[in-house]
Amino acid sequence: MKDIKAFSFYKSYYEAVKELENEDDKKDILFAIINFVFEGKEPKFTGIKKIIWCLIEPNLSKSKNKSNANAGAPLGNQNAKKNKEETETIKIQSKINQLYQEKSYSYIIYHLSFIKIENNKNKNSIYNLFLEYIILRIDNKYNISETVIKRLIDKLNEYGSNDEEKKEIISQAINSSWKDFYPLNERKDKQVIYETVWYWKRFA
Repeated sequence: MKDIKAFSFYKSYYEAVKELENEDDKKDILFAIINFVFEGKEPKFTGIKKIIWCLIEPNLSKSKNKSNANAGAPLGNQNAKKNKEETETIKIQSKINQLYQEKSYSYIIYHLSFIKIENNKNKNSIYNLFLEYIILRIDNKYNISETVIKRLIDKLNEYGSNDEEKKEIISQAINSSWKDFYPLNERKDKQVIYETVWYWKRFA
């Protein structure tokens, strides 16, 4: 393991950690970040701390490996890559904050851990997509009770036989502003219905 001298600590990390009510939980996350970067030790969290860590860890890993990955690269390319990573991190964390700062929505973060994921590398993208779908439901004033969240996750686990299918199921719901998750083989039929309704409204 190389001797790491420094790493990028984004404001989005702070924004996510400060929403934790328990001071010990805040310290756990902060020390986990430091130990992961400088000692290579990965924490074994549960609950909300696990969700926050799963979203922070990929960017920490990139920060650790940045000097090797960017060796010899032009400064402009380095800055562009850094800005892109920071923007994506802020985007993900802002969704968590938007939900977690509302005490009545904290169960959404908790139930994310019940999504069955095969490869830990896919946690970040699946959690992000699910949160994006929940934000869409909030914007469209759809029901987001705890019962609904549990039902959505149960359907996602049932319909998606692997991580990629789960991503597609959530993505199709986002793209079509659906109130529910549907199996992938129903996507085409649903799309035909939407297109037919749109055509009728447009030209009737």
